[in-house]
Amino acid sequence: VNGQVVTWEQASIDSEYWYTFYIQLKDNDAEEYLDGTWDTNDGAKLAYEDINGVSQEISLSNPSLTRKAVTVNYYIQGSTTKIKESDIIKHNMIGDVVEASPVEIYGYDVVSANSVELEVTNGTNEINFEYIPKTGLSYTVNYYENGTTNSLLPTKTVNSQTFGSTVTENAADIDGYVKVEPSSKSIKIDLNNNIINFYYTKR
Repeated sequence: VNGQVVTWEQASIDSEYWYTFYIQLKDNDAEEYLDGTWDTNDGAKLAYEDINGVSQEISLSNPSLTRKAVTVNYYIQGSTTKIKESDIIKHNMIGDVVEASPVEIYGYDVVSANSVELEVTNGTNEINFEYIPKTGLSYTVNYYENGTTNSLLPTKTVNSQTFGSTVTENAADIDGYVKVEPSSKSIKIDLNNNIINFYYTKR
């Protein structure tokens, strides 16, 4: 194969049957062969000795081999917005049953944690899992004297926030103090450490 000689022995061949040999010369891991149809024997020749001990050589027929990739997608619920790169399950034959399970994704909850089975067809083969952003998060706002962590006002806590959402706060007015710019700040809500600090100097 590809300039090499491949030898094997076949014992007890029943003369009542035909035997077909397939030699796949392609690289299974090459991207262009993950999904689609391509030749197998590719003009390979089979050398053998017949029943009389005479050397023979025949060109193998060139059937096609079809393999289909299965794409596993991770979407925000009700959309085709991906929150993670799709996974590809390679080298599936038509009729194979492929199983996939949802994965944990930071900041999101899967809508259904059940595994999904898909019978591979000659068409598009996709398994889709849907997720929703985590809720019940919070952020805090601090009002500090400039260069310190001395609070000039009680810390403000805002609950019922959603992962990935953007919130904006404006510095409060404090008698006898001047706001240090920027006096308006925005953050994107994470799972933890959602903090906005404003600083002030005395007049």
